[in-house]
Amino acid sequence: MNKKIIIGAAACVVIFLIAFIFIIGRSGKPSQSGTGLPDEQFESWSLLSPEGADIFDEDDLLGYEELMAAARTGKISLVSELWRMRRKCGTDDIEKCDEQLRAFLKGKFRFPDNEKLIALLDKYILYEKTMRQFKMPDNVTSQQKYALIREQRRKIFGDEDASLVFGLEEAKAVFSFQYQDFVKASAGQKGDVRIAKYEEMRKKAYGSYYDAIVAAEPAFNRFETEMALRDTDLAGAGAGKDALVQSVREKYFGTEGAARMAEVDKQLAQEEARERELEAAEKKFLSENPSMSTEEKEKRLIELRIKYLGADEAEAYARRKKLEQPR
Repeated sequence: MNKKIIIGAAACVVIFLIAFIFIIGRSGKPSQSGTGLPDEQFESWSLLSPEGADIFDEDDLLGYEELMAAARTGKISLVSELWRMRRKCGTDDIEKCDEQLRAFLKGKFRFPDNEKLIALLDKYILYEKTMRQFKMPDNVTSQQKYALIREQRRKIFGDEDASLVFGLEEAKAVFSFQYQDFVKASAGQKGDVRIAKYEEMRKKAYGSYYDAIVAAEPAFNRFETEMALRDTDLAGAGAGKDALVQSVREKYFGTEGAARMAEVDKQLAQEEARERELEAAEKKFLSENPSMSTEEKEKRLIELRIKYLGADEAEAYARRKKLEQPR
């Protein structure tokens, strides 16, 4: 059977559980979060299944061992999948929905695998309730907050199950904290050196999740990261800066993609030049006509803006200028 493993939705921190992750045939990204508290996006019950629908059955479900392997390597996020399945419930009562999920797991998986999944589900439900009541201490850093969240998880799940359910998210959190220090420590280094150190740091932080994270990472994210890590190269490139930017763009987007980006740069530069010319013309006009009525000034300024920018851009420019005015 040709199975595709899903990659859970991006940016969701703690809320996803274990069970129904075995689904396949969908695409997305591993969750990338860092807070650890229930994500309000997951708690939306706006997408309920029609009454009487077979809400949980899907084609090509992963088997238990495949499911566990996918969770351990970051190809799926159990928490994200739990909430995806919850949204398929035919009720807005989460307790009834969780009962339906238990019944589904019990019938879909053989003993004792079904009992293991149900036990994970029950632990996650307890975790949700615990974290809703948990009071975070004041005056603690983000890392300290996250350490407290990890501690609560392990009290409920134990270390092995907590790593199974939250390992991907926690690896991303570790990387996020380390990255802040890395940027400061490596400032001023050459781009190639910095990029090599960055990738090594990612491999250590992500561990078994590294391959799944890299596979799901959008090209534009990788491009932005490399550009940021090459800030020293760019600052010292002088006349060769454009060529350096172009080579990095071609690396991630190909020759045609890089050419399109260069064309956008050109258009933006032209727009900025026209706006600078317009601002100079406006300033000159106002200085030469101090006694003109406000109504007449506004009319003439509109004419100037249309002359330099065109009608559509002139309107957008006027709205932006209005928003920039102090209130």
